[in-house]
Amino acid sequence: MVRVNFFKKIWFAITDFRLFPYTQKERAFSAIWYFLRLVLLCSFVIAIFLTKYIFDTLPGTIAKFDEIVPNFSISDGTLITEEEKYSEIDSDTYLVFSKEHSSKEILDIISDVKEKGSTIQKYTGYIFVLSDQASFVYDMDGAIYQAAKFDYSILTEPTSKENIISDLTVLEESLLSKFIILAITTFVFFIAMNINRFFTSIVYAITIWLLNTIFALKLKFRNYIIIICYVSTLPIILETIAIIVTRTISNPVNLICTLVSFVYIFYGLRAIKIDNILTNGTGKNPLEKLENAIKEAQEEIEEQLKEKTEKKDEEDKQEKEEKNEEDN
Repeated sequence: MVRVNFFKKIWFAITDFRLFPYTQKERAFSAIWYFLRLVLLCSFVIAIFLTKYIFDTLPGTIAKFDEIVPNFSISDGTLITEEEKYSEIDSDTYLVFSKEHSSKEILDIISDVKEKGSTIQKYTGYIFVLSDQASFVYDMDGAIYQAAKFDYSILTEPTSKENIISDLTVLEESLLSKFIILAITTFVFFIAMNINRFFTSIVYAITIWLLNTIFALKLKFRNYIIIICYVSTLPIILETIAIIVTRTISNPVNLICTLVSFVYIFYGLRAIKIDNILTNGTGKNPLEKLENAIKEAQEEIEEQLKEKTEKKDEEDKQEKEEKNEEDN
């Protein structure tokens, strides 16, 4: 079996369905190793762009934080401030800054504001700085998701707004922090993409099983793993591009990736079926056998012609020598 390097496999997995019959001859471990390297590569590329974005926008973030957030301090796991603030950060995000409410009241706060008919209901993201916790919450068509949270109780010593601005400024200027964030981001996306692929692989496996019945293929569990690993190539790359461009994966992107996967599964299995027909399940193409037989016959004929030519040359030479002797 001819070895194909990693980047060529990526190219063939996207552009050539004939890769699928070829990969059925390799071990499942090789396909898994290809998949993990692909995910790691895409995670690293995402991490580079996101780290650059974070540090490019950090000065503006610090300035915005200083402008919008009132003076405060945190001590003994509790927010201490003289102000409360409800204000827009951008067109999609709203800030709720209050020591009078706790994290247990987040849903009630959102519900109360919507009931009052406030313009806050147009926002999809909320930053809550409350008495016991800071958090970022998504409101996706009424479904509330807590994307991140920070409990003040984990702080070992008091802090304040001034300390946070100072720490962010140091972070912005530190080269080491950039490498640390790059490494952490790579690791997080590597784990997240693998978990996501694990669940989508279940859907892929069911689809392969159904098409396997239609195509009457005798696929083993090893073949399922190999097909899933290579089918995932283009969806992973599309997700990577989406994250780099939009810094999120929208429902249309998920839908496109799913449809692309189903198309690749169908044509991949079709390529395997055609290969089985051509090779009669032996892995050897009868046409290749015929070509080899013709080639061997040609070589044999050429060898015979060469022998006859050499023999004739030898006879002519001998006849010439005998004629010369008679003349002498």
